[in-house]
Amino acid sequence: MLAEVGQLLATYGDRVHVTHYDFDTPEGAAFAKKKGLSGHIPLVIFVNGKDTFTLNERKVTFESFPQGQGTGMVPDGAWTVADLDAVVKQMTAK
Repeated sequence: MLAEVGQLLATYGDRVHVTHYDFDTPEGAAFAKKKGLSGHIPLVIFVNGKDTFTLNERKVTFESFPQGQGTGMVPDGAWTVADLDAVVKQMTAK
């Protein structure tokens, strides 16, 4: 899943900057605390500091795995990689 997101973001070249945090490290734990994240969240994607957006009048939060890519222990989120692409496209078009 991370590879799929990475491939998508790579298509934007130098128009995006990607930073990864592992919440099991001191840096990742500090980032999670700063963002108000708690509990087991396998993945959160922030775009320009936000993880929630409105796309076609529906609220999309880039948290947990995309639809159809959850695991038995972690459910799918309510977003798709196409949703992420749409948000990044909007943000980089400005």
